[in-house]
Amino acid sequence: SDILKIEKKEIKEDYIVHLDASLNYYHETELKGNVSEKIIQQHYFYLDKFLINLSNIFNKEIIVCIHPRYNLEEHQKYLPNFKIIKFKTREYVYKAFLVTTFDSSAVIDAVLLKKKIIGITSDFMSKNEIEHSKAYSNLIGYMNLNTKEINIEKQTMLKNLNDNIKIYDSYINNFLHFDDNKLGIQKIIDTIKERYF
Repeated sequence: SDILKIEKKEIKEDYIVHLDASLNYYHETELKGNVSEKIIQQHYFYLDKFLINLSNIFNKEIIVCIHPRYNLEEHQKYLPNFKIIKFKTREYVYKAFLVTTFDSSAVIDAVLLKKKIIGITSDFMSKNEIEHSKAYSNLIGYMNLNTKEINIEKQTMLKNLNDNIKIYDSYINNFLHFDDNKLGIQKIIDTIKERYF
């Protein structure tokens, strides 16, 4: 929340921004081993259809943002219909009409900015990955859909997305922002001074 107060960037609604996850990133493969190429292709087949459907419903370009350590070429291979971006996730979240995410802490920026958010899961993810993907949506209160769910009615979806935004305040006030009058960093400094000096 400090960044929002300090940077004062312009907030827009130009894109649908997807925060992608890598099924074979090391923190997942250490637990379950590598996912086969066939499963990865199936996963991205449905993700591609899901994102294209959202793009058509809301008439917005899809931008896919990935973790700085992910392989850009690999993601571009699996999602050739979309622009894949590294190192500019926050910038694109500021420009998002809607943010979709599997399991990314970058979704916190979308929560603070009161963006529409859809958490997503895939039948081709492990049970552990699915539970990770649902953790933020369950805690914060935004919807979660499976990538095979493409029968989306626009007005119902918009109403649900806008209703969900009203729930974010509880998470923001309890976990992200504690004092309207001070930056978080200043509150930490003041608390340390009060307790130890």
